[in-house]
Amino acid sequence: TQSNMIETGLAAIEEWLHTNAEKIAALSLQKPAIERELQELEKAISKEMPQDFKQLYRWHNGLTDDENPGNLFFGMDFFPIDRIISEHCE
Repeated sequence: TQSNMIETGLAAIEEWLHTNAEKIAALSLQKPAIERELQELEKAISKEMPQDFKQLYRWHNGLTDDENPGNLFFGMDFFPIDRIISEHCE
């Protein structure tokens, strides 16, 4: 299924990061989002998020700005849910 493919891909990314970019894995990636956070995001934007988006955020809730020695997606941001909500509501 698509969910299994995404899970496999995220596990491969995690393994690669621990081998090749330990600082990003150790310092930048936030803990997984909890369901309440995903629900708050959907409420804030008045839309249900796609399952693959939710799966990504259940893996990690974005990158922290405090300790960010690099990025994960080649220059694309991976904002935590609280930042998405705050920027959307501005």
